[in-house]
Parts: sequence; structure tokens; C-alpha cells
Amino acid sequence: METGFDVHRRAAALNVRLAEIYFQAAGLATLGAFADWAGLSRREARAALEGIELVRVTVEGVQGNHLVPEAHRDWLENSPNVESSRVVFLPFEDNLVALQGGFRLLVEPQYLACEVPSWGRSKKTTLGETKHASLRPVAAEGRVAGFWEFDPDARKVVQHCFEPLSRASQMKLEEGVGDTGRFLAEEIGHGKELLSGYGAGIERTSGNDSSDVRKGRSLRSNTRLRRRAAPHAFRPSAPTADDFRLNSNA
Repeated sequence: METGFDVHRRAAALNVRLAEIYFQAAGLATLGAFADWAGLSRREARAALEGIELVRVTVEGVQGNHLVPEAHRDWLENSPNVESSRVVFLPFEDNLVALQGGFRLLVEPQYLACEVPSWGRSKKTTLGETKHASLRPVAAEGRVAGFWEFDPDARKVVQHCFEPLSRASQMKLEEGVGDTGRFLAEEIGHGKELLSGYGAGIERTSGNDSSDVRKGRSLRSNTRLRRRAAPHAFRPSAPTADDFRLNSNA
């Protein structure tokens, strides 16, 4: 017969395994980010981390210690400091962002004050504060460089980057806009997503009626994105092509 001690020990072992899986996927993370992701208390998370080999590292300009698996030590010490040449159109809540608990390490600091729609919240929040921005990131040149969405009225992908990319990256971005737009329009027929973690069949829409979009400003520091009036907490609406055009009065 299993005792209370046995149950506690088995749960602790499962938490250690959960920590191994998390850091293998996240690479770089904090104790707090792991605890939030796993739904553990800080005490439980700290005990789990004691069961795996981690290296403490510091991130330039960020307070506190970050952790990486010991297996990544050689990569950290010997890999050249080069930016990725890839341009990737990520989905909403991609693990690149979700496992970090937000965008603070992924976006240049001067853009963290941008106000963005946040999933599950009706109030405005900033890119540096939100953990669940209701937008899909564009990863380019080693960082989150902007956002993209599928405009259902124009039946194409629209995007906006915080600042100009290199010529090579810009060419890849434009190619990705065309390829992703055609795939969603012709193969899928829409740009919707299903959020499995918040109830069966809850849809994240990618725009329904562009006429109800309020006027606003594009992605700039201390400005905001246009968003639909009175969005439902569980049905965040994505911007359309007009939302990514620069406002001449900004």
C-alpha cells in the first residue's frame, strides 16, 4: 500500500523529470519561469532543479540569474557569437516565447514599451509586461523582430517589424509572407487557431469583420496597435493589414 511519503517522493521525482524536459526545450530560463510554466510553487520548483545539472549564467542588461543545462556549457563557451540567418513565422504561444514567460529577452529593450493586445485581458498592456501577446511573432536575425497575422478580408499575410531588417532577411521575410499567405488562404482556408489549454474548441480568430477595427498606431515604442473594440476575453481578434501601416501623425 502506498504511503503519503511514497506519494510525495513519486511527485518529487516527476517534478525533476518535468524540469529536465522543460530546460531541454527552453535552453535558457529562470526558476520563476519554470515554476510558472509547470504550475509549481517556488519551493517545489527549486527542489526539482536540485535534481538536474544546470549552469548559472547572467544575461547582459537583465537582473538575476538564468539557468541552462550543463550539457549546453560547451556550446555557450565555444560557439561563435553570430546571429541566425533564418526568418520564421511563429504561431501564437510558440514555445520560443511561452517557455520564457514573455518577450523581455527576445525583443530589443527600446520596443518593450509598445502597447499590444494581450490574450485573456481587455486592458492594454506592454510588450515587456505581457506573457501572452495576442499576436504572432516573426523571428529574424536572432530575435523577435516583429509580428504577423493573416488578414481574412485581403486573404494575405500582413507583417510589421520594429526596424528594417538586412537586405537578405528582408527578402526571406517577403518570401515567407507570400508562402504563408498562400498556404493559409488556399490550403487551410483561414488563419484560425485552436487553444487546447483553455478548454475544448476555443478559437483564436484571425479577424472576422475588418469594419469594426478602431483606428490606432503601428508598432512603435510608446505607441499602440489597433485592435477591435470590446474583444471577448477568450476570443482575441487579430489586426488586419491596416493595423500594420505607419500612421503619418505618429
